[in-house]
Formats: sequence, C-alpha cells, structure tokens
Amino acid sequence: MTLEQVYEDVGGLGCFQYQVIAVISLVKALTGWSMMLMAFAGLVPDFHCVTEENEINYFTENRYTNLSDGLTLGNNTLNACNVNSTECLQYKFQGSARSIVSEWDLVCDLKWVKPTIISVQMAGVLVGAVLAGQSGDLFGRRQTNFGFFLLQMVFNIIAGFSTSWQMFIALRFFIGFSIGGQLVVLVPYLTEFLPIRWRPLVSAVPMWPLGVVLFAVAAWLLEDWAHLHFGCALLSAPVLFTYFTIPESPRWLAVQGKLKEAHAVVEKMASRNGTAVPSYTMEVIEEISIEATKTKKAGKKYSYFDIFNGFAVAKITIIFGFQWCAISIIFYGLSFGVASFSGNLYLNIALMAVAELPAYFATFFLVNHIGRRLSTFLYFTVGLSAAFACVIVHYKVTGSRRGTTISALSLLAKMASSGCWGATATWVVECYPTVTRSVGYGFVNMTARIGAILAPFVLDLDYNFAVSYIIVGVLQVVCLGLTLLLPETKGTSLPDNMRPAENDVNLSNGHHYGTVGEELDLPTIDQDVGNTNLTPEEIKL
Repeated sequence: MTLEQVYEDVGGLGCFQYQVIAVISLVKALTGWSMMLMAFAGLVPDFHCVTEENEINYFTENRYTNLSDGLTLGNNTLNACNVNSTECLQYKFQGSARSIVSEWDLVCDLKWVKPTIISVQMAGVLVGAVLAGQSGDLFGRRQTNFGFFLLQMVFNIIAGFSTSWQMFIALRFFIGFSIGGQLVVLVPYLTEFLPIRWRPLVSAVPMWPLGVVLFAVAAWLLEDWAHLHFGCALLSAPVLFTYFTIPESPRWLAVQGKLKEAHAVVEKMASRNGTAVPSYTMEVIEEISIEATKTKKAGKKYSYFDIFNGFAVAKITIIFGFQWCAISIIFYGLSFGVASFSGNLYLNIALMAVAELPAYFATFFLVNHIGRRLSTFLYFTVGLSAAFACVIVHYKVTGSRRGTTISALSLLAKMASSGCWGATATWVVECYPTVTRSVGYGFVNMTARIGAILAPFVLDLDYNFAVSYIIVGVLQVVCLGLTLLLPETKGTSLPDNMRPAENDVNLSNGHHYGTVGEELDLPTIDQDVGNTNLTPEEIKL
C-alpha cells in the first residue's frame, strides 16, 4: 500500500482536495499578477521634450511608434531626447496612464532603467526559488508557501509607496524573490495531497493566465502602477486567512518522522470528505519514514558534475540548457514587451496570457501521440516562422495593418514558446536517470531563469523592434537544429541508475535500462518527480 492509495480510500478528489486546489489557485493567480505587473508599469508613453523655446500643445493617439526616432510637428518633437541640440528641461508624457517611466522620466539617458528593473526582478525570482527549495524541505511546504506569499503582499504595499526608481528596483527584487519562492513550493504542496490519477489537475487549472487577465482588467480600470501594487496586496489579504484551514503535507510530515501529525492530517482529509481512515494508514506512514531515514543514511549524493559525466549525458544537458535559456528569453521578452505592440495595451496583456492556453492542451495531446522530439520541432518551427514573419511585415507592410499583423504574429510566437516548454519539460525528466533527475531538471531550470534575467536586454521591443525579432528567429533556428540531436523517449522506460559503461549507448539511441539491463515498467512521471505536466510558469520558476 502507498500513501496515494490512502488518499484514494479517503475520498480521492473530495471536498478537502477541492479546498486545497481553490486556495493554491488563488495564490497562483495573484502571483501571476505580481509577476506581470511590469508589463504595464514599464509602459513608455509618447512624450515631448520640453525646452525654454517650446510649449506643450501636441497630443497623439499613435501607439505604433519606433521610439528610436523622433517625430517632429511644428516646434515640438515627439519621443525625441532633445530639440535642435537643446537640452530638455523636462519630459511631458501623453495619455492618462501613470507608469514608472512617466513617474521618473525613464527615457533617453535613463531608458536602461526599465529593462534593468525587470532583470533585477527575475534575479529575485532565481534567488527565491533556490532558497525556497531548501526551505520547503526543512520547514515544510505550508509554512514556506504562505511565508513567501505574505512577503509578496508586504513588498507590494511598500513598492506602491516608492519615491524613486532606485527604491522601486530594490522592491521589485524582493517581489521577485517572493514569487520565486512560492512557485517552487506550490506544485509539490498541492501534488502531495492528490492521488496519482488526479495530479494532472495541478496544471489543468490555468490560474496563472487567468491571474494575468485579472491584472489586465485592473490595469485598464486603475491605469496607475502604484494602485496596481496596492490592488494586488488588497486581494492577497483574504487569502492569508486560508493558512489556518490547510494543513501541512502528510508526506513531508512522514519524511520528517512526525507520524502522529501525518496521521492527523489524513484524519482531517477523511472527515471533510465524509469517509473513514483506512486501518493501514499508520503502517504506510511509518514505512515512508523508515525509507526516508535509510535514504538519508545510505544515499549517494549526486552533483552537477554527474550530469556532464559522459558525452551523451553532457550533450543532453547542454542542449536542454541552451533551449530553456532561449525559450525563457523569448517568453519573457514578449510578455514584458507587450506595451510595444499595436492596439489596446490592456487587451494585448490579456491576449498574451490567453495565448498560452491552447499550448497547454495541444502539448498534452502531441507529446503522447507524435513524440517529444517531433512536438518540440513543430513548436520551434511555428515560433521561428512567426518571428521572421514579424520582421518581413515590419519592413514591407505600412499603415494600421502592420501593427495589427505584428501583434497577431507575436501572440502566435508566445503560444509556440509555451508549447516548447511543455513538450521539453517531460522530455528533460525522461532523459535523466532517477538518481540525477532532480539535479538535471534543476540545472536546466536554472538556465531558464538566467534567460529571464537576460530577456529585457536581449529583446528590446521598445527601441529595436526588428532586431529583437531577428534574434527570436535565430535562437529558434539553433534550437530547432539541436532538437534533432536529442533522443526520442516516447514509450521508453525511465532509467533508475547511471551506468557509465552503457551511458552513451543507451542515451544516444533512446533506450533506458535499469541496473540489471532489463527494460523497466514505465511509471507515470507523477510517481517519479511529482508532476511534470506543468504550466510554463511552474516549469521555469
């Protein structure tokens, strides 16, 4: 018997599980709001350079503008950093939206501040994820999750009172820190309350995109970067009270030797689901505790060196590392650069989030029917086609059609990047043996976070639109070629141990074997690593 069987016997997917899913979904939605807030806060409105010789009398509704060029009308120059070599006294921004750019004049000599803020935020995500992984194992999923959520709420409040961009950039780091911490713990926390057959539900509820859509609506109503921080904090406050209604993970309690507490949680689950606790429950909990103790005493420690040990393993690590870094650059570059697209900013933010949904469902079907390699190949092909089409449209099409077409193609590129992440997530897990799977997956995940940090500088959609899409296309061409060098793992068994003598052969031809050289029964991915049918946000964070 296993703990998953206990969950089935106390109701499977019952009232208790629905409550946990609801709470975690709310947390995830508000985390999506916090993450994507810079998509509005970093808006660069059209502006005038004010000198002693001119007046402010020009207004434009033109949203598709190459901000590297100044547009001149009369004595006023739109989006130019000086007028006739005369230094600006101040900048006047058009429109009613209040962004950090208009708040602190982050244009011209200070235009580097906006991408820096985004990079610093993503660096915070990286640090938070690293620390939360350790904290979740040491102090528990429950305390870690809600501790980081509390930090997110507090830092959002303080950020809304920022008096300078220097103060704001520091607070965005800590907001990113709290986001990274939550997303690392959310998945195992929820997964450890569910039977195996219901674990795909973790990713089936698209609360991150819905949270971004909620943010887009709030941005449309508020049009103020500070009020959006306050709004996120205000909605977060009620969620904190759920901390007292959801218990700690029974599996974590059992691993820590807290057997009575683990049994009490199962009793709570059974009570809310209207069922009885199985008689064998304590026996299962004790077995988990014993196995955990044995593993700690006798388990070999594997490191990053092991995922570069042997040509085949090193090749897989390097290729997946590059691909995830590239996908992250594209995903976040497009997400945070949405203000540069034609059309309504708030609708574009919502559409960018909704564009991920088709990729979630299509990926689940494709990887199980045509394989990991072909699915990934198709997504990269769609992405690079959309990117190069954007470049062609940028130079060949004029008028309002140009902006509309580019926005539509950008949505397609964003959807393709989400699909790439979903397809390769399962692929990465299947390419590493059990003993190094966490290390390998963690390394590849780390490269994705590095890509997120680089994204605002690599893809500068505000000032180098065409060049940015050329970079997107080139990255995907390289990823496309590298995909062909990876082994197909569809229908193969998950390897348990590393066998140096056979390592290169087995991984190169796509066959994985156990320690006795026989094919293993293919367990579900959920059994082995918790859940790899994750949303792009969960994968990269």
